[in-house]
Amino acid sequence: MRTPVRLLLTLLVSAIIGSQTISTQAGLTVPAELTAQVTADGVAPVIIGVRAAFVPEGQLDGPAEVAAQRDAMHAAVDTAMGRAAAAGAVVGQRFETIPFFTARVDGGALAAIAALDDVTSIALDSLDRPLLGQSTTIVNAPPAWAAGFTGTGWHVAILDTGVEKTHGFLLNKVVSEACYSNAGGGGTGTTVCPGGVTASTEVGSGVPCSSSIDGCYHGTHVAGIAAGSAGPGGINGVAPGANLLAMQVFTRFTGSANCGSGPSPCALSYTSDQILGLERVLAVAGPGNTNQIASVNMSLGGGGPYAAPCDATQAARKAAIDNLLSIGIATVIATGNNGFTTGVSAPACISSAVSVGSSTKTPEAMSSFTNRAPGMVDVIAPGSSITSSLPGNTFGVLSGTSMATPHVAGMWAVLKQAAPTLGVAQILGAAQATGVGINDPLSIAAPQAVYQRINVNAARLALTGGGAGAPGAPGTPTISGDGSSVNINWTAPATGGLPTSYTVIARLTPGGGVVAALPVGNVLGTSVGAPNGTFHVTVQASNASGPGPESPGVTFSVPVLPGAPTGLGADVHGNAATFTWTPPTTGGTTTGYVLVASLSAGGPPIATLPMGAPATGVVVSSIPPGTYFVRLAATNSGGAGPLSNEVTVSVAVPQPPGPPTMNPAAVSGGSVMLSWVAPTTGTAPTGYLVVASVSPGGTPIATLPVGNVTGISVPAPSGTYFIRVHGTNTIGTGSASNEITVVVP
Repeated sequence: MRTPVRLLLTLLVSAIIGSQTISTQAGLTVPAELTAQVTADGVAPVIIGVRAAFVPEGQLDGPAEVAAQRDAMHAAVDTAMGRAAAAGAVVGQRFETIPFFTARVDGGALAAIAALDDVTSIALDSLDRPLLGQSTTIVNAPPAWAAGFTGTGWHVAILDTGVEKTHGFLLNKVVSEACYSNAGGGGTGTTVCPGGVTASTEVGSGVPCSSSIDGCYHGTHVAGIAAGSAGPGGINGVAPGANLLAMQVFTRFTGSANCGSGPSPCALSYTSDQILGLERVLAVAGPGNTNQIASVNMSLGGGGPYAAPCDATQAARKAAIDNLLSIGIATVIATGNNGFTTGVSAPACISSAVSVGSSTKTPEAMSSFTNRAPGMVDVIAPGSSITSSLPGNTFGVLSGTSMATPHVAGMWAVLKQAAPTLGVAQILGAAQATGVGINDPLSIAAPQAVYQRINVNAARLALTGGGAGAPGAPGTPTISGDGSSVNINWTAPATGGLPTSYTVIARLTPGGGVVAALPVGNVLGTSVGAPNGTFHVTVQASNASGPGPESPGVTFSVPVLPGAPTGLGADVHGNAATFTWTPPTTGGTTTGYVLVASLSAGGPPIATLPMGAPATGVVVSSIPPGTYFVRLAATNSGGAGPLSNEVTVSVAVPQPPGPPTMNPAAVSGGSVMLSWVAPTTGTAPTGYLVVASVSPGGTPIATLPVGNVTGISVPAPSGTYFIRVHGTNTIGTGSASNEITVVVP
C-alpha cells in the first residue's frame, strides 16, 4: 500500500446538493484502450463513474451516515444511468457502495457519455487473467504458530476461480461463498455460477468453475497457500487457523481472441465482477469489520507496466478497495508475471492496495517472471514452485505472483490475531521493516533496487513489542496532491527498531532551521494544508528508545492563490438555483472554483461544490428546503483563494413534482418507446408513474411505476392509447404531463 488513504472530510456535498450542471462542462478523456476496443468490435463494456460525494465507509460516523451516503449515490447514479441510456448506451448494473455503474457503449454513445457533466470517469470493463510445505519455513511462519498465532478467529477472502471447500487441506474453512460472473449478464462470455445465474451468495456458489475450463484449479491452490492446514507430511498454509471466504469472479471464454495462445476454453475475470466481490466482502465484514476479515487476496491482473499509481484509470476498483481499507481490511494483489522491471500490472498499481512480487526459494532471489519497479512493490514472498491444494482433493506445484500473494494475505491473518487493533498501514510497516532484503539484479535504478521478503514471526514480534533500539531513517518522502492540499507519504525504516510514531519536519531550505514539526502517529502518510512558498520536508521515526535519523528530504512549492471572484448572484426557481459570477482579476491563475454553502451569514460550511474553470456559472438542483448563505472561491494547484460576496438562497418547503413534458412516442412493431422531459417546477421527482387510457383523459387501464428515468420501452397490443406521466417523490404524486396519443398497428 504505497499511498495510505488520508481523507480530509469536511461535509458531504449531498447534504445540500443533489446534482449540478456546469455551464462550460468539457468532455472527459477516453482511455486509448477503450477507444481501440470500440473501433475494433463496435461496442465495449465500460464502468462509468458518477459525480457524487464518496467517503470510504469506515470513515463515516455510523450506519446512518453510511445509509445516507449510499442513498445519495444511488440517486445520482440512477440519474446518470438514465442519461446514458438516452445517449444510446445499454446500461447494466449499479454498484451498491461506490458511485459507479456498468454499461455497453458504441462509438456514438461513448462520445455522448464522455460529454455528460455528471460523469467523472469512463473505463473499460477489462478482463484479467489468473496470475499463476517449504515456503512457510522461508517466510518464518512456524515460530508464530508455536507461539499460538495461526490466524485463528480471522478470515481471508479469496477472489479467484472458486475454492474446493471439500478438499482435505481446506475442510470446514469456507464460511461464506459468492459468485459473480459475465459482468452481470452484460459480458461476452458465459457465466460459470451454479445454475447459470450471474450472481449468487448461496451455499455452494463459491466452488471452482468447471474443470474443463483452463485455470479453474487456480483459486483452490491460492486458498491452500493462505490458510490450508494438516496437509500431507504436516504441511500448512501461512495461516492454518484462519477461515476463508470463497468468491468466484471468473467467466468462461473461448477462442484465441480471448484465450490467446493458451488452452480454450479459459477463465477470465471482468473488473465489474471483481468489484461486486469486493462489495460482498464489505457486507460480510459488517460495520467496523466486526466479523474479522483480515485480508482479500486478488491473484489476478493484466496490462502494464505501470510505473506509477494508476488510481485515476482504476477509479472504481480503488473506491471499492478504499472502502475495505477504511475498516482495516488489506486488499493484497499480485504484481503480475510479465517479467516487467519498470512497472506492475493492474490492479496491483492501485496505491491503496498491498502489491506483492515473487521470490524464489533456494537460493533466494527475485523470480524471473515477477513484475516489479521501485516504489510499486510493497513486499515480496515465495512464488516459485509452490506446493498447494488442487481440485480433486489433490496437490500440485505452481509458480507465479499468484502463489506469492496468498503468503502475504495469510500473514495478515496471523498478524491481525497478534495485533487486532492495528490498521493496514501499521501491519504493512512492520512487514517492510522486518523483511529480508532481496536485491534485484535487473533493476535499472541506482543504487540497485531491494525488495522486502516477508518474515512473519519477525513482524509479529515487532508489532507486539519485540523490536529493539531506535528506528532507522524512513524512505524519501513522496509529495502528491494539489497545491496547499499536500499528501506526504514515506516507507518505514529498513533498519533499527520498529517505529511507534513519525514526525514530518519542514524547513525553507535543505539544512535550514525547522519551521514546522508535525507529529502524525504510527502511519506512513498524512495530508497537510501548506501555505504559499517553497518547503523542504523530511520524516523522522521514533519509538521508546528515542528518535532515529531523518529521512532524505524532498522540496516542493505551493503557488500563488487566485484573488476573489466578484458579482456572485443567484436565481432561484423551485428547488434549483443558478449561480453566476465574474472571475477574479488579481492573484494567480484560476483553474477551478468551489461553491461554499452555510446556514448563517459568514457561518461554517455545510457543503462545498468544486468545479472546473473557465466556468462562470453553475446550476445546482435538488436543494433541500431552507435558507442558505453561499460564497465562491477561485482555486488553483495552490488551493482556494479568498471568498466572494455572499448571496442568500431560499428554497421553499418540499412539494410533489410539477408536470413532466411528454415527447412524441416511437412505435416499432408491438413495442412503444416513451420519453419525457423532467419537471421544472416542484420538488425533484425520485420516480415516475406512466398511465394509459383508451380515451382522452379516461379511466386508466394500466399504470406503470418506473424509476428515476426519462424514458422506457414497453410492449403493447394493437390499439389506440392515450398516455400521460406523473412525477413522484416522497411528498406524493405530481400533476400529469400533457397527454399523447399512441397508435399501435
